[in-house]
Amino acid sequence: MAKSKKVKLELTIEKKKSCAERINRSFSILNHSNTKVGRMRKRIWQSHVDSLHRFMLTSSLLNSSNLSKSVLILILGANDFIKWFLWIYFSNANVQNQQWINQEYYLAFLRYNIAGFFLFWGMVWICIRFKDSPIIQKYMPYIAVITLCSIYMFNGYCVGIGSPATIAAYVNLICLGLVLFTRDIVYSALIPMTIALLALIFLSTYQLIPYAPLFSDALNQSILIYNTFWVYSMLIIYIPIFFASVVIFEILLLQWRNRENLVNEISQKDPLTGVFNRRVIDRDLEKLHQLNSSYAVVLIDLDHFKSINDRFGHDVGDHVLRRVAKVLNTNIRGNDMVGRFGGEEFLMILQTSYLDQIIEIAERCRKQIEQEYFVINDNLSIQITASFGISIYQNGMTHEQVIKRADQALYVAKEQGRNQIQCAI
Repeated sequence: MAKSKKVKLELTIEKKKSCAERINRSFSILNHSNTKVGRMRKRIWQSHVDSLHRFMLTSSLLNSSNLSKSVLILILGANDFIKWFLWIYFSNANVQNQQWINQEYYLAFLRYNIAGFFLFWGMVWICIRFKDSPIIQKYMPYIAVITLCSIYMFNGYCVGIGSPATIAAYVNLICLGLVLFTRDIVYSALIPMTIALLALIFLSTYQLIPYAPLFSDALNQSILIYNTFWVYSMLIIYIPIFFASVVIFEILLLQWRNRENLVNEISQKDPLTGVFNRRVIDRDLEKLHQLNSSYAVVLIDLDHFKSINDRFGHDVGDHVLRRVAKVLNTNIRGNDMVGRFGGEEFLMILQTSYLDQIIEIAERCRKQIEQEYFVINDNLSIQITASFGISIYQNGMTHEQVIKRADQALYVAKEQGRNQIQCAI
């Protein structure tokens, strides 16, 4: 009997251990699953952030077509209809606000915003569906801009053609149009829009048409700035337009600056090798000369480079030039520079007057170039050598004279057998 109880107790303990192990495995699997989900979410989020960053930095919006920009403003306009609809609907849902809203005009205004929402999305569909049509590409930007301006003008009339929200939105639309579209598109909408604005102000001022027909007479005849509903309405109407404009302006400004930096970099670099071009070399040498700074010029010429182009083609020659430029770049200090002087010639500007340091840098470059192997095919690889001419700036010399002395030293290096360094004394 005691033995039977002991066996049952052991079985019970084993079952509890097995159950505990299963529970631990379940929690482990759950934790592993949660970790995987967390990592996946993090990757997805990082992907979105990277995509947004690339969009902000690249000139995708700045260089996009007028049709693409039309799609952008139509989507913004369609979303703005939602804002107008929600604002007036929930405002009227509040019993206290009903006294400030013209109930006879209220339902018509709701229907108008619903129709406008579908109209704009329909125009977006047309732009996307027929994006390759020359007619759509040419005329849809005009139609989109004029339609958007007309809608905003009508909405501005509904809440008061001279209200702060209407005037501010008018200014924002002009600025946004001028930075997004060409002048002819902008002025095709701006001129009639301005005429309509002035006409509505004139007619409403002389009570030939009602002023702010969406609002009740009780609101229009009150002191507006003391009316909480009116103040909040102006803020709700204008703030989304303001922030949308700021975001677009910021994106355009960031992309413009990035493009300017890219253009500036391209104008300074040799397109093949990525080192500085001749113009930058001359500019920096002139600057050093004006500051009377100590510097040395090292002129490098690749030995028998023409034969490489002739035997293996210019693509191999281009590859050699890129590799040599990389070798030179990796052996200079932070305040030195490398540039392509022309053809197979490179020039290094070393901001030191100590000959031992200059020779050490030049010799390091010469050895690395000599040790480089350039694979032509599976059975053939070649090596190349370079000759170096060194010249150190001395008081009274122009930078042209320094380069000329380096060129003379380079000529001596080539005459004495190439693949060596010579200094102009």
